[in-house]
Amino acid sequence: MKSRHIPGVWWLNPAAVFAIAGIGISCAAFALPEETYRRYWRMPKFFDGNAFELTLLCVLAFAFGSLLGMRLNFRGNGRL
Repeated sequence: MKSRHIPGVWWLNPAAVFAIAGIGISCAAFALPEETYRRYWRMPKFFDGNAFELTLLCVLAFAFGSLLGMRLNFRGNGRL
């Protein structure tokens, strides 16, 4: 019996949820100016360009691994 793909529940996919949330949160954190961090959290801004790039790479690695896992045969023989 083949599994049917149900379009329309993409938001239940962990790759989509993590990618959208990770990219949105990291873009917001990177866009906030230093003064906002100091005013509301009383901390300097540690989220610089290097942290932004590292976060995006981690999000992409998780999403790629999640999508690759969905493409693999779930019976464990590892065929694509």
